[in-house]
Amino acid sequence: MPTPAALLDRLAQSNPGDPLGVVLPIRAAGDKPAMFCVHPGTGLAWSYLGLLSHLDGDQPVYGIQARGLSDPAGIPVDIEAMAADYVACIRAVQSEGPYHLLGWSFGGVVVHAMAAQLLADGQQVGLVAILDGYPLDEGVVDVDPQDPKVLAALLLALGYDLGPDAAALRTEDFERIASEGNGLVAELDPVAIRALPAVFAANVAMLLRHRPSLLDADVEIFHATAGKVATDPMPADWQPYLTGEVTVHEIPQAHGALLNQPALSLIVPVIADRLRSASREPVIATRS
Repeated sequence: MPTPAALLDRLAQSNPGDPLGVVLPIRAAGDKPAMFCVHPGTGLAWSYLGLLSHLDGDQPVYGIQARGLSDPAGIPVDIEAMAADYVACIRAVQSEGPYHLLGWSFGGVVVHAMAAQLLADGQQVGLVAILDGYPLDEGVVDVDPQDPKVLAALLLALGYDLGPDAAALRTEDFERIASEGNGLVAELDPVAIRALPAVFAANVAMLLRHRPSLLDADVEIFHATAGKVATDPMPADWQPYLTGEVTVHEIPQAHGALLNQPALSLIVPVIADRLRSASREPVIATRS
């Protein structure tokens, strides 16, 4: 993985604006319908930069990032509201479909909601790709961003190995660890680092109380198999919420490694092929 400085430099090259903006132009150039990649629970879409080396040079790619990273008051109340916000954002970039959507982890559940909203609005949906993201619906109302378990899970998602001190983490510990060394967010300013736990906790809570609507579209599910146990979420958990053709691709990597190069070498050829076919034969809802 690139150093934080190198990563921000790459982001600056592709996007001279805000690296924490809701819409992150990873590659704006190209004459094809764009692919929109929704952030995982951290709220950051930076990891999608790795897609570029595997996709055609004329394929536009945009990351969609949590609004709360740049606007703490902008955290939505639920996934449906988040999806509606993101649909408005991608339609501002591309006014008509087909809309190609990809989401990793938490982002996969948001992508499902976005696709359903686009179809309900009579828009065309092409690719719907979910990278090891699953509905949970455990009825949780709130998640405390100061909970040591939450802070530890966030640091783990950002690539930090905490060791035995994770159980005693405090907010000030999180801010110190995140701002030091070669971690993913070390180059961010303190205000941005302080926003991360609130965004992450809100995303976790939204996922734990979200019940998806029904989506009538073809979906590609990429299931990370390494390190999984029988009680972990599985592709079959999507069955009540999908009526189109569902194709499951088993990827022999851990959940957190799905946007690393070994996994991308298996995932992106499937996505590239689906982008080509979806652009020719998009799904479109018929208004009643």
